[in-house]
Amino acid sequence: MSLVFYLLSNVNQIFSFYILLAVYGFGGGLARPGNVSILSLSINKNEQGSASGLMGTVFPLGHLLTPFSIMPLYMLNPSYPYLLISIMGLFLVLYMFYNQKLFFNFIKTEVKEDV
Repeated sequence: MSLVFYLLSNVNQIFSFYILLAVYGFGGGLARPGNVSILSLSINKNEQGSASGLMGTVFPLGHLLTPFSIMPLYMLNPSYPYLLISIMGLFLVLYMFYNQKLFFNFIKTEVKEDV
């Protein structure tokens, strides 16, 4: 989705803008259920309700804070918010790959040798 925001900052035609927003919507539609499932699998059963409530407040909180954080950038140049979000997305992806061993245990840290 970072690539979509980078491309949105450089779009020149309205049709391309609509296509990129559709790709962003599709990616967001895949990302949110993935985030919720990872969250539910990474905590105990007795913490499911509070984690779900916290996850439900993250997106509305983002909608509340966006006008105060992004609109000043938009007033400078309309492409700056898209560039900022794409850079933040790249840092988030790098952070997730770097900390994948700590949170998800998908990568095995010890190598087993066949004897």
